[in-house]
Amino acid sequence: MPIEFRCQCGKIFSLQDERAGQELLCSGCGSLVRIPALGVPLPPPEAPAAAGSVARPGSSWWDCPHCRIKVPQWDTRCTRCGVSRDAPDAPPPAFAPAPAQVSPSSLALPPPSFPWDQRERLGFWQAGYDTLLLVLLHPRKAVSALGDPPDLGGALLFYVVFGVTIGLVSAVMNNTVATLLGPDEAIPELGSFVAFGIPAVLMSTLASMAVLPFLSAILTHLGLMACGAQPRGYVMTLVALLYAYAACMVLQLVPILGVVVGLVWYLVIYIAALAEVHDCGIGKAVIAVLIWPLLLCCCISLIFFFATGIRVG
Repeated sequence: MPIEFRCQCGKIFSLQDERAGQELLCSGCGSLVRIPALGVPLPPPEAPAAAGSVARPGSSWWDCPHCRIKVPQWDTRCTRCGVSRDAPDAPPPAFAPAPAQVSPSSLALPPPSFPWDQRERLGFWQAGYDTLLLVLLHPRKAVSALGDPPDLGGALLFYVVFGVTIGLVSAVMNNTVATLLGPDEAIPELGSFVAFGIPAVLMSTLASMAVLPFLSAILTHLGLMACGAQPRGYVMTLVALLYAYAACMVLQLVPILGVVVGLVWYLVIYIAALAEVHDCGIGKAVIAVLIWPLLLCCCISLIFFFATGIRVG
């Protein structure tokens, strides 16, 4: 029998009852929602929370009909008089707990959890899928859930499993499509392409993906310092880059167009992640990321002008 429940953002889910008690990443707001047990009634959509009120994701409050206090949805009995939520007309039990006022403001929200850090509980591939979705759609929320210091080993594992693997596949696929769409005389024999073209693409892609992230993180970190930002550390910059780069590799699986889309979206989520994790603002993050490519383009242009004998002015 399916379990129906509602996230705090209003999105309704219907899942199998064997997933009761597990956590699910909401595709609407990016929050982790705990799946309730079978038989818990579907709460109505919540009104916007008042200032100072607290509610856990995927839950709401119910009113005790006897003592008129608000009780969290996850408590099946009133915390003051002990009346059952499922039998509100029944008298309170004789062994009711001692009166104690529980105010919503006294409940502490659990810290946000990063799905990849919960891979032992969620499962390896489920945690990877949730992390890809969270980084691609909610980069600021993703990096805000990272620990301090972040788990560099976990970030490297995610980069290798998803970024490098998908990057190698997309590189071979895009080079193959570009070759087949080229002029007929440029299409090599199938045997020579498989024997020489594919290994060359794999080696060059693997070499670039082994070096570029670390070099790019160093240059970005120096750019943040040059802009007057107070970065939290190089490891934090590197971790943000690894997650952003690996997640955007999924977009490059779209032939030809996916390379451009993946690069643009990588810059967008990387800049957003840097602004959140270093608390430096979008402007400084943009300068730190783009200053080095712009300087490189200027140097290449100057070298080209001098090499061809062109004089400016």
